[in-house]
Amino acid sequence: MAAAPVSRPVRAHYTLVVLTLIYLCSNIDRSLMAVLLEPIRHEFGLSDTQLGLLSGLAFAVVFGTAGIPLGILADRTSRRKLIAAALVVWAGASALCGVAQNFVQLLLFRVGVGAGEAAGSPAAMSMVSDLYPAHQRGTAMAFYYLATAIGAAAAFAAGGWLSDHYGWRAAFILLSVPGLLLAFVVWLTVREPARGAGDGQAASPSPPLREVVRFITSQRALLLIFGALTINSFVASGMSAWITSFLVRAHGMTLEAAGPLIGSVYGVLGMAGTFLGGVLSDLLARRDERARAWLLGGSTLLSVPAVLLLVQATTIPMAATGLAGFAFLTAVPFGAGYAVCQSLVRPAMRATSAAIMYLLTNLVGYGLGPPGIGLGSDWLGAGGLGSAMFAAGSINLLSALFYVMAARSIRADFRTAAAPQP
Repeated sequence: MAAAPVSRPVRAHYTLVVLTLIYLCSNIDRSLMAVLLEPIRHEFGLSDTQLGLLSGLAFAVVFGTAGIPLGILADRTSRRKLIAAALVVWAGASALCGVAQNFVQLLLFRVGVGAGEAAGSPAAMSMVSDLYPAHQRGTAMAFYYLATAIGAAAAFAAGGWLSDHYGWRAAFILLSVPGLLLAFVVWLTVREPARGAGDGQAASPSPPLREVVRFITSQRALLLIFGALTINSFVASGMSAWITSFLVRAHGMTLEAAGPLIGSVYGVLGMAGTFLGGVLSDLLARRDERARAWLLGGSTLLSVPAVLLLVQATTIPMAATGLAGFAFLTAVPFGAGYAVCQSLVRPAMRATSAAIMYLLTNLVGYGLGPPGIGLGSDWLGAGGLGSAMFAAGSINLLSALFYVMAARSIRADFRTAAAPQP
């Protein structure tokens, strides 16, 4: 099979930057609801369980379920055009959240955000994998996932400030504008990379879903890392959804004060963890590919005591220290872990496999994390939010175990995925 042409470095880097900016807008739209939970709760008189549905499940159910057919579509059609169309849908739905008149309307508009983002993320991840070879993929994917930390930081900082000065509705509307503008940028300036280019081979035709599922289930390391990332997502999304409310309730902070604090911590430490995780993953793997899984497991394990410090802190500086440790350590798997998953499948099935991964990490992780903590908080009563957050954070112990178990078969699974297809 002839080798696929590799993208020129300048073109590859430009495309990566544009895709990262798009993912940044995605994370702003996704995280903004968590920032605005308190003013929304007061206006509509909602319970913590309802707030958890808004910040998690309403988005994640549609994101996860719609992602499978849209991921299959991304493996068969223009990913660039699909991303541009998806941007218009999710940014527009996020803007509509700002005109919602009740809980049901707000819930439906969040469903729209999830539907749009379900098309964009698998396609973008597949494109990044085709832009860079395997030995650079961890760093490239880590750069892409910097948008997670920057987006959360921007949502907390800008969303909190806009809400305090102009109201929560203005925050939704104004922060959706960059995404709508980027839709034109990707449509007019981004080129579609050749499938399989990053692996030096032309991709075979995209296989049917059942074949993708069969291949994924045959890769033991991939299954374990899927499970670990799902747990990571559950913990990270649940914590990020409730950290503002926790600081407001436990430490009496205002949204204007809590937003910049959380934004700066997630921004600086989240970016550092994401990027260093990707770079270290590529560097350590030069000697032993198993080091990728060991790195992910170690960072996940250390995140648990950071959560304990956060929820048990008696002062704001102590809470900020715990949050900083948690933000850094939980950011390491995002980027490095997703890059590993892309390298553990064949090029022609990357968007579909990414959609399956997003189904797990979002439906189970993002979908159940925020409402799970909300239910725990309601069940425990006054002052129970911190305990519910620690209970959720402790589940990362299981994630760390999955990563360590994946190291046993990861080298063989890499070879299987990289083997040329007839």
